[in-house]
This record gives sequence, C-alpha cells and structure tokens, in this order.
Amino acid sequence: MDSPVTIYVKLKTDEKSDVISISRDQGEISFQDSKSHTYNFARVFPGNILITEIFDVTTKPLVNLVKGGINTVVLAFGHKNTGKKEIIFGEDDVGLYHLTIDSLLDFAEEMENTKEVAVNVSVIELYNDMVHDLAYGVNNPNGFEVFEKNVEIREHLGKPIISDATMIEVRNSLEAANVLKDSLAFRKSYEVKGMEYSDRAHTFILIYLKQRMKGSTWNQATSSTLVLGSLGACERPKIKNGKEYYEQPLLSKSFGALSKVLANIKSPKLPWRDHPLTKIIKIGLADAPKLAIIVGINPHKSCTQDSIHALSFIEKCRPNQSNNLISKLTDEEINMQIQKLQEEKVELKNKLRKIIIHQENQLKKLCDVMGITEDIEGILNESNSQELEKIQARKDSVQKVEKQVKRNQELQKRFEENKVMLDKIKKLEYLNQEQHLKKIIDLKEHLQRLKDELLTIKFNSKYYEQEKVDAQSDELAKMVENSKTLINEKRIIVEKLPQTLNPLPKPINPEELKSQGKQEIIEIYRKRFADQVRIHNEETRVAIQKKDQSVSEKQKIITNMMKNFQKTRQEKKNKIKSLCKEMTSLYDLVQAQKKLLTSIQAGRFNQNLKPVNIPPDRIPEMPTESSYEELFKIIKNDKRNSHLSVKEKDFDKGKSSKVNFSESYIEPSTLKDEDLIELISNCKDAIKKSEEEFKASEIKHNNLSVKINEQNEIIKNLKTDCELYKDLYKKEQKQRNESKFLIESQRKIIDIIPLKSPKRPSSHYAYRSKK
Repeated sequence: MDSPVTIYVKLKTDEKSDVISISRDQGEISFQDSKSHTYNFARVFPGNILITEIFDVTTKPLVNLVKGGINTVVLAFGHKNTGKKEIIFGEDDVGLYHLTIDSLLDFAEEMENTKEVAVNVSVIELYNDMVHDLAYGVNNPNGFEVFEKNVEIREHLGKPIISDATMIEVRNSLEAANVLKDSLAFRKSYEVKGMEYSDRAHTFILIYLKQRMKGSTWNQATSSTLVLGSLGACERPKIKNGKEYYEQPLLSKSFGALSKVLANIKSPKLPWRDHPLTKIIKIGLADAPKLAIIVGINPHKSCTQDSIHALSFIEKCRPNQSNNLISKLTDEEINMQIQKLQEEKVELKNKLRKIIIHQENQLKKLCDVMGITEDIEGILNESNSQELEKIQARKDSVQKVEKQVKRNQELQKRFEENKVMLDKIKKLEYLNQEQHLKKIIDLKEHLQRLKDELLTIKFNSKYYEQEKVDAQSDELAKMVENSKTLINEKRIIVEKLPQTLNPLPKPINPEELKSQGKQEIIEIYRKRFADQVRIHNEETRVAIQKKDQSVSEKQKIITNMMKNFQKTRQEKKNKIKSLCKEMTSLYDLVQAQKKLLTSIQAGRFNQNLKPVNIPPDRIPEMPTESSYEELFKIIKNDKRNSHLSVKEKDFDKGKSSKVNFSESYIEPSTLKDEDLIELISNCKDAIKKSEEEFKASEIKHNNLSVKINEQNEIIKNLKTDCELYKDLYKKEQKQRNESKFLIESQRKIIDIIPLKSPKRPSSHYAYRSKK
C-alpha cells in the first residue's frame, strides 16, 4: 500500500463469462465488448473467498495504523446487487466491521497492563445531502424524528468533527454487533413507514480508538479513527432528448466530489469542504492519508455495462501523478506569501496606533467625568491627601458605572441570543407544519394508488375469466366436432358388416352422446370457475384489509397532528399571559424607581439637610398613555390578569368558527373514499386558519416585546442614575457628619478653655471659613 489510495475488486459470483476475462494474480480485468476495456487493480477477489482473507489483505494493515494513532478509511463501492453491503456489514455472516472490532478489542486486552484502551462506535448515513444519526435508534427505537434533522459537521482546528452524533462504547464483540444490528433495524422500520432509500444512501461506521497510559487522564489520551463506509449504488447516466441525465442527481454529485478529492489526495489544498460526503471521509484521512476501496462487480453478462461504468469511475479516483512533483512552493508563491505578511504587518501597526489614540481619548473623557482640569501627573505628585481621596472616590464611582454598563451589555447580548433562539424555534415550528402537510398529501396519494390497484385487480380478474371461458368453449366445440366424425365413421363400418352375423345392439344416438359429453365438460368448467371465484374473493378481501389498515394509520397520524397543534396553541397562550404579567411588573418597578428618584431630589435620605438637584436631561421620561396604549389598557383594569380572560373569550369566539375535531370525528372505516378526501381537505383548511391566527398572535407578541425592551431600557437608566445618586449622597452625608463632629469638638474646647487669648476669635473665624 505505497499509494495513498489502494483499490481492490470483489466478484459477486464465480460465474464464467465470454465477455469478461480476469487475471486474479495480476489483478487485471478485461471486457471483450464493442470497445475493449482493461483495468488493473491491487487484487481481484473471487466470489467464494472467505471474508477473513479479504480483511487480512485490505483492512488489517489499516487497523494496525489505527492502533498506532493514524486515521484511515475503508470504502465499499459498486452498483446495486453487487454485495458491497455484505462486505462491510455482513448479513448472515460477519463482515469487515466485526473483524475490525475483534482486532481492536484483542489489542485492548494485550495492552491492559500498560494502557487503558476504549473503543467507541457511531453509525451515520448521508442521504440527499443530510446526515442522519442511525445509532440514536439503539436506545430510542421509535425516535424517528431524528430523520428530519441534519447532524451538523463542524470544523475544529482545520479538521471536521461530528460531535452531535451518538457515540456508544463497546466492550465486547456482542455489544458491537448489536449496535450495528439495532442501527440498521432502526432505519428499516423507518423505511416501512415511508419508502425504501437505503440503496441510495451512504452508510458509515466511525470507530474511535482512545489510548492513555495507566495513571494519566483522558485529556492526555491519543485518539484515532477508522471510517468504514458502504457507498450508495452508483447508476449509469440515461439519455433523454439527446442529453445525459441521472435519476438521482444528488447521489451523482456526491460521487463527483469524492473523485475530485481522491484524485487530488496528495495536493496540499484538498477540496474536502465541497460536499458532506468528503467531509465525513476527511475525518479518516490523516496528514499521510491511507485509504482502501473495495469495488463490487457482478460478472453476469447482463451486468457488463454496469461493471464497466463502476470501474471507469474508480479509475478517475486514482491519485494524480503530477501531485508528486509539487513538493515545494514556487518562487512566485513565496513572494506572494511575503507580500501578504507585509500587508498584515502594516495593518496591525495601524490598528495599534488607533488603539493608542482611543486610549488617550478615553483617559481625557475620564478626567472630564471626574472634574479634573489640571495635569494628571501634577495632581498625583501633590501631597494634598484630601484631593487624592476625592479623585479616588470619583474613580471608584466611575468604575462602578462602567461595571454596570458592562453588565447591561451582557444582559442585552443574552437577550439577543434568546431572541435568535426564539426565531429558530419558530422556524422549526413552521417546518414541522409543512412536513405534516406534506405527509397528509403523501397519504392522500397513497390512498389513490391503492384504489387504482384495486380497480386493476378487479378488471384483470374479469378479463382473465372471460378469456378462459372463450378458450374452454372453443375446446368444447372442437371435441363435439371430433365426436361427430367418430360416430359417423363407426356407423359406416357397422353398415358394411355382413348381415349373417348376429345383430349388434342398437347404436348410440349421436345427440345423446353429444349431450352427455357436453354435461361432463360443463361440470368440469363449473368446478374450475368456482375455484377462480374463490381465489378472486380471497384476493379482494386481502386488498380491502390492506386498505382499511392504511386508512386507520392515516387517521392516527391526523389525530396526532391535531393534538400537537392544540398543545402548541396552549403554549403560545401561556407565553402571552406571562408576557402581560412581566409588563405590569415592569411598570410597577418603573413607578417605584420614579418615587425613589423624587424622594432623593427632595432630600429625604439626607436628613432633609439639602435637596439634591438632578439635571433634567438625566431624568428618564415615564411611560405615557399615548406611547404605551396596550400597557395602560392592562393597568386600568381592576385585576392585572383580567385582560387574559377577555382574550380567552375572543379566542373562544374565534375557536367556535373553526372545525371542532372532537365533535366531528368519524371512524375512517365507515367513510367512503370521497368523504375521506373531504375530511383531509377540511383538516388542511383548519391548519391554514390556525397558521393565520398564530401569525397574528406572533405580531402582537413582537409588539409587546418591543414595548418591554423600551421599559427595560428606562429601568436600566433609572438604576444607573440611582446608583450614582446613592454614591453621591453617601459621600455628602459623610462630609456633613465629619463637619458636625468637628464643630461639636470645637465648641467643647471653647466652653472648657477661658477666653484669654486674643487669637481665639481669629482661629474660630478661620475654622468657620474653612467650614
């Protein structure tokens, strides 16, 4: 396996063909058709070869690389009915997956004294460019909603990862086999409800091997991945109006992206981001990629063109030899890189200069807020401690304001994230409703197909019965004619006999013989006709049972849809109630903040010494009835939740005009086909009406949310102003208390000491002037 991509061929049978000649030792396959085709591969496996030998040649070297910490890939490719799924998954017997798990578990037992080894498995599929998590059905066998979701393939450190897929740890071969069996059964049960698509889907098993030394943590472990994949059945292009086209264009597009990646696998710029298929395969490709492809072909003469198409495609997947010559960058590319780095350097310098200018402007603004008009360095060098304390106090207040602003920004960001999440939920609801409508339409079409099949069965039975009657009547006419000729011949022979012999008995009348033969033939025909009628009645009964069963299943789906719709409507109603409660509580909070602001202005919190003057432009405006009509309608009611009862009445009035599904429910088995179609159309009309009401409630909800945002902004501004005023009030109160304490102490000193010194009045005057 010197090449990064090694290609093998596996024959489905050992049937000899005049068209195909195979040289298994040299790995050569030739087709002797109108154009001779010859292909060379690493090895060609016969149809009766053991899977263990295929594993030893194709997969075991790659498993050894995985044990050494290198990611690898093994793929099975081919047309339909070539046995590629049996190679990977194994149906009646084991496949490459089971042998790979056994090899890794044996490796874990060998290294148990020095290492701890864990083997995890994920099973996914790629169908119509959507990735489905099949391993989800191991623990949730009825969780079919996973087929409506797309598992996202993320990129981390330049490598693709599938973190949302279910990962199951396996400790023995039985657990690993059950994981694969349950995953494929989960998809099969989903196909029973819809349509079979597994032949057109790419199925992958991701085997993760983690190793760590004894005593170390799993964060220090080394991990490697083996991707086992069974690709969808490829198809030959068909020609219509002189142009080639594919019945599955998305599947053909994925094969085109795969061939592009494999052909350029040695290139430093691998185009693996072009398609989800190449992203999944990139998980198993390391820096030195190793990949094995097993192509399944059917040597039967009828499959010759399919085999040629498959092998021609796989020839395109061989790595380009020109990539080996490009190992270093050219001078032009080096100059381009240098120029790019120089431009980035200049750009970074400009950004640094802008940051320095921005910091200087911020420092000036900070000085303006703190009221510092002098040079900052000169102020810091002064020994006036009181000024420094004032500056420190102002700095602390500014820091608190900045913290509050940051907190408000975080709250705003969180609010925006919640808004985005709400939009996603709404989109998902709309998608679910569209999918429900699509299911109803599909069920309607399926019902029409069943009716058509029933009519064709009836028509065919009548046609075949008439044809059999005509054939038997023709046989009966021929038999009658033959009997007439035989009777005439016998009568002529009897007349020619001599008269001397004893007289013969009276000859049988031809008419009696004819009537007797006719009755026997009619009796045989009646028995056959009775058998045909019995078989026809049995087939009709089975068809009617199938129809009744499908109708009951559709009725269950419709009832489940109505339950889900009523549940979502109740949730929206509860959300509107909670939003109204929050609006009223926010209005109460705004009023309380307004009262607190007026009390601060009046000076109630500073012992009524001096009122606090707040600039008018800093006082936020209160909500008015003209700007917040809905809010004041809610507040004017006697009870805060009374508006909900009014909206419930309106909702009930609108509800009465709709179709009452509980009262109008009819058992589908008692309905005719036309009545069932009319019932489905009524359900569609009801769903449309509910969508219109949901959109109206969503518009109201958006208006309420806008008003709530405005109220939140007002409350935030009030809170920031209150914090500032509280800090200023505390500082003013502290200064007043200190001045009062100094005045009281001076008065006590004056009362104790006699007034002999002529300097006392001047000192007292100086103290008062300081005060």
